[in-house]
Amino acid sequence: MSNSTYLIIVGVVILALVFVVPQMLELRIRVLRFLRWQSLADWHERHRAGLTVGVRITIAIIGTVLIVIGAFGV
Repeated sequence: MSNSTYLIIVGVVILALVFVVPQMLELRIRVLRFLRWQSLADWHERHRAGLTVGVRITIAIIGTVLIVIGAFGV
């Protein structure tokens, strides 16, 4: 396989992560509670919507850039 094929595959896998962002954030909150870091876990719960949107946008941008580089060789 060529280098561009790997970039496209990695880009698609990264774009698939957009759908599991809320579950990853929930896992992070559970780990913080397990570690007894209540204030940080509370902060994550208060800002859950904004964090989810921000992470989804970031992941989508990274995945799209990788696919474009792989497809067009930019």
